[in-house]
Order: sequence, then structure tokens, then C-alpha cells
Amino acid sequence: MKIDPTTRRRLRLQNLVFTVLVLALVALGGWLTHMFSYTSDWTATGRHTLGDETRDVIALVDDTVEITAYIGPDAVTRRGVEALIERYESAGLELEFDFVNPEENPTLARELDLDPGGEVIIRLGNREQRLASLDEAELTNALARLARGEDRFIAFVEGHGERDPLGESNHDLGDFGEQLADRGIYPQAINLAATPQVPDNADLLVIAGPQSNYLPGEVAAIQRYLADGRNLLWLTEPEADDGLDDLAELLAIARLPGVVVDAGAQQFGAERPDFAVVTDYGEHPITADLDAITVFPQASALEAFSAEGWHHKPLLRTREQSWNETGPIEGRIYQDPQAGEVAGPLALGWAATRGPEPAHDEPDTQRVAVIGDGDFLSNAYVGNAGNLEFGMRLVRWLVADDDRVRIAPEQPADIELDRSPLALGIIGVGFLLVLPLVLLTLGAIIWWYRQKH
Repeated sequence: MKIDPTTRRRLRLQNLVFTVLVLALVALGGWLTHMFSYTSDWTATGRHTLGDETRDVIALVDDTVEITAYIGPDAVTRRGVEALIERYESAGLELEFDFVNPEENPTLARELDLDPGGEVIIRLGNREQRLASLDEAELTNALARLARGEDRFIAFVEGHGERDPLGESNHDLGDFGEQLADRGIYPQAINLAATPQVPDNADLLVIAGPQSNYLPGEVAAIQRYLADGRNLLWLTEPEADDGLDDLAELLAIARLPGVVVDAGAQQFGAERPDFAVVTDYGEHPITADLDAITVFPQASALEAFSAEGWHHKPLLRTREQSWNETGPIEGRIYQDPQAGEVAGPLALGWAATRGPEPAHDEPDTQRVAVIGDGDFLSNAYVGNAGNLEFGMRLVRWLVADDDRVRIAPEQPADIELDRSPLALGIIGVGFLLVLPLVLLTLGAIIWWYRQKH
């Protein structure tokens, strides 16, 4: 091909046009990435994706959220906070976010009474929440409390050996009470012998496994409380001597004798047969989409009977291999129908509403739940399987907090590599010594082969 001046000019023009088009394409790509964004989480546990509950809570926030992180200049910490905030923004939360280094402004730190380790302050309107640490669970719970607009209080009856919602012993409910407080539902104790009227600010009354009889006046106070259309959670126990038979009759609930045993509980890791394992849940807002196993140690089976005004729904059903054992739990046990032992499935929990229609999802309806066990929420067992999730769903339904029936988002699975010292030594020697020697040997062989040929 003969190249003349005209051909050269044509080639230069083509090169110029090509260069301009490439630069325009790069500029267009930069503009598109600035105007539009797309994020995809390919991790197995979805640890970079907000949970469904978080998105539900974000939908409840109808104003701009102000988040100020009062933390030091550590770049790693700040990048982690920024990454979390960006996920909330991508999910549709309108927010204003800023970092403030308290070390540079000690006067402000004193005025705000900031924690020495740093704090994050979240404001919505004239309400605020303070967090000492920031992750999805903490931030979502803070947003839920702010969106609700008011705190909830639940009264725990005390004075008869009931489980303490702030206690630290194995049979108490301190861990569960702390989880409630983290979500803006605060437990408070009440002694009906000293204060025969439940406080007006209590959204729920809880009877948590009394060990001695209630006085007639205390039972009457509970009955008056229910007559006012208020809500109740009763955690009863097998063969309970609590003087609450009249209450059970009022609620149209009967407690079967004995302790529920499950012949197949050991396949789920239970050490004793009197650990009832529940995988079957009733159709109710509390248990909707609940697919976790729950465990109830030494539980009592319950039956509901027809009563004017009450509408019952079963919440928990034991497996077919279960029954209410009335004899001692030792040696070889079997179901004895003549002793009043009933084969499973048995109901361990009932939810009830009172009114002309069975409206289990209306927030203004009186709500009651009776569970045949209190151990499942105790410090010793609340962390087992789905016990905490069921307990949180239960309380939230009872205080008419239905739009957040599910618990906080699950934390991602452990992603740390945990190996023994021997394994770590092998990995270190392999990468630092063996692998370089192999590469050097291969290089020498290839060099020798080329020299020979």
C-alpha cells in the first residue's frame, strides 16, 4: 500500500477520532458511576447486606436521621463506621453523618459527657440515642426506639420467688431483661402486696414462675388489671403451687399434671428427656415465619377451653414422641394413660385475645399469653437455639409492637481463621521457605534445560 500525504492525514484523523471516542467513553463511565451505584454481596453469610428487620425499621423512619460519631482519628475504625453508614444510605435511610474527634475538642466532650472510649449519637427530631459501639444490631435497635417515639415498660411481679428480670443467677431473667432494655422495653419490679395496683405506665404485666402462693388480695389485683383490658404474660411451671388456679380459670387455661418429656429429645442434643424440643408452631403473628428450634426444660403442658369472650391460639406444640410424665424422671419411663398422661403433640403455650371477634393482630385488643415454662428465658437457657427470638416476639406482640416482631439482625458467622500452632507453623514454613525453594529449583531446571538445548 502506497502511503501519500492524503493517506497520512486520514490515518491521523482516524487516530484522533479513536482517541476522542475512548476518552469520551471513559468520561461517560465515570459519570455513570458517580450518578448510579450498584452493590452486590457475594459473601456466603451476607455479612455486607442489611437484614430484613433493618429494612423494616428503615421504612418506619419518616425524617432525616443525624448521626455523629465522636471517635478518634483511627482510620480503620472510621472506615468500618463509614461502610456501615453507606449500607443504610443505600437502603433508603435519609441521614446526615459526620465524624468529630473528641480529642481535638475536650470542652465539647465534657459538655456532652462523652464516654472516654468514644460514642455515636443518633438524633431523630428531639430524641436521641447513644451507642458505645456501632454495628447493624445496635444501630437498627436505636433507630427502632427513635421511630417508636416512646419507651415501653413492663411490670414483673415480685415477692413470691419469681424470676428476677435484672438478676444474674441461672434461673433469673437478667440477660433477657437486658435484651428488652436494649430495644426500648424496660422491665420494672412491682410487689402487689405493697402496691395493689399495677402502674398505669406498664404496657404489660409479667408473672414469672412464683414459688409460693399469692395472697387473695394479690390475685384480686391481677383480676382487676385484666378486667381493665390490659395485657398479661404468665410463665407458669409444672405442678406450680402458686395459688393462681382462679387466674387460670379466668383465662380459660388448664395446666396438665406432670412434666412434659420428649422421648427423642437427645437427638437434638438435650441431656434429659424432660427437655421439650419444639419445632411446630401455631399460626399466629408471634410465630409467623419462625423456623428456629426452641427448647423448654421441665415444662408444663397446657390446654385451653372455651370461654365467653376469649379467643385462644396455640403457639407451641411438642412432638408426637412426648407426653406429660406424672412420675419421677428416672430409670425407664413410658406413657401411662391411666395416670392421666396424654400423648403428644401437647401445647406448651397459648396466646389469647378478648373481645367480640378473634382479632389477634389488632393493636387495641387485650392480649394474654400463657407459657408452661419460664426456664427457656432464664440466663441458663435463653441463648439456646431460638429461645431468645421467640421470647422477643412474644413480648413485642403483647405490648402491641407488631411491626417489629422479629429480633435484631443476626451477626455474621465467625470469619476468623483459627488454627493450631502446629498448623500455623506448617503454613509459615511452607510459604516462607518451601515454596520459594520450589520456585528457585524450577527456575534452575528451566535455565539448565535451555542451556543444553
